[in-house]
Amino acid sequence: MNNVIGIINNFIEKLKKFGIKKIIIISIVSIFSIFLIYIIYNAINTIVMENKVSKKEYTNVSDFESVQEVVIYMGCKYKREEQRDDTKYIYLNFNTGLYDENNNSNEKFFNTMSSYIASVLKYSNFVMIDNSKKITIEVTCDKTNKKITSMLINGQNDYYVQEESKKQINEFKEIKETNIKVDSEILQKLINVKWKTANAKFGTKTGTVDKYDLYQEGLKVKKVGTKVFNIVFTKEYKNNVVNSLKVGDDFEKVKNTLGNPTFEQGQIIGYKGKNIYVFFQKDEISIYRVEDEQNDEFNKFINNLEENTNLNDIANKLTDIWGDYDLYENTGNSLRIRYSLRGIELVYNSSKQGVVLYNNYINLKNMNEIPKHVYIEADNDLVFLTEKSRNKGNPSS
Repeated sequence: MNNVIGIINNFIEKLKKFGIKKIIIISIVSIFSIFLIYIIYNAINTIVMENKVSKKEYTNVSDFESVQEVVIYMGCKYKREEQRDDTKYIYLNFNTGLYDENNNSNEKFFNTMSSYIASVLKYSNFVMIDNSKKITIEVTCDKTNKKITSMLINGQNDYYVQEESKKQINEFKEIKETNIKVDSEILQKLINVKWKTANAKFGTKTGTVDKYDLYQEGLKVKKVGTKVFNIVFTKEYKNNVVNSLKVGDDFEKVKNTLGNPTFEQGQIIGYKGKNIYVFFQKDEISIYRVEDEQNDEFNKFINNLEENTNLNDIANKLTDIWGDYDLYENTGNSLRIRYSLRGIELVYNSSKQGVVLYNNYINLKNMNEIPKHVYIEADNDLVFLTEKSRNKGNPSS
């Protein structure tokens, strides 16, 4: 024991002779040298990798051998990687923000980069962190099926969809109404009975095609629930329909009468009035009602939507509110319920899980906040989209 104490005392005396200051200086110089070597090593490694990437020809995602290689290939600055549990943390500097200087989305760039890294990591979970731009992208993968299952950007799922929804709400403009005067006695009576099929008369029925009842008088009528969804006047109908316009009148005459169309694409032009939509094409005039019913239950429904719940339960909750959907598709893995006249579509698939609200949704102009799992398509009127689908001969597309 005395020997050990003597050795320690002897070592302390030598330190005193050598000088504590010298030891501190040597320690600092040593640490700095190690740090400098680390920086030089990383710089050389980066140059070597950049040179490799610049000379290598990439034809397939399998050509990438490392995360660093992907980062450099995408034009970004690689910093380091850390493994924590089952997740790889990748620190880097992106060469772009979530949006460019013109406020255009860079979603494609980040999706591409994520897919490349996912492949390199054999679909293990990973997080990309750029502290300088304050961007964190959390990617969850399915190893078994070799696919990305979710991407959270700064903690937000469906980041770009939600940002676009906010943008559309801010830029929302109501469609200007056209002064439409109803001439057709059949149409006027239908409006008077509030589109109820039980009180409507159309003439002599000759058959049914694609869910439309055909009438000898030159009518095609689609019924949804207890009301008429769409009434189409064909070339056999010889009387005026609206504003002294008949089926077959050329577009020039229609425009001179009603003004510039609210909707126009291909061989369809259309207008939205206070109570009805009117669409003109070569041999038909198609009419839909303007639906303006308010419903507090639906507001509660969209504010309580949750991810990954039972699709049958979701479908039942919505159809309990309204039974007048014009499209219903439920495969068990995906769900789509469409209310064209209300501007509402429920969609659950690989790209969207929630409710899509269109320009003709009655409360769109009053929305200050967008509930989770609600998507905004303020640039599109769902009635017009449905009419375009009908014109293609595929009402369920």
